[in-house]
Amino acid sequence: MQLLPQGAKTVLVINRGSKVCVKVGQSGKLAGVGPAFKITEVYEFRSKAIIDVDEKTIGANRGVTINR
Repeated sequence: MQLLPQGAKTVLVINRGSKVCVKVGQSGKLAGVGPAFKITEVYEFRSKAIIDVDEKTIGANRGVTINR
């Protein structure tokens, strides 16, 4: 997973995409971080999501769960 800082929010580039049935609008959790994220873009092997925390709050947390 890659983090793209956007001020008080962060874009997550997740290594899961349409090949494993990820869809725009799904939500999910990042291990150890409070608020949920929302999937905004989906490609074959990757997806992008936005979370309402900055990159420092995320830190080394990289465990992603996408709600299906």
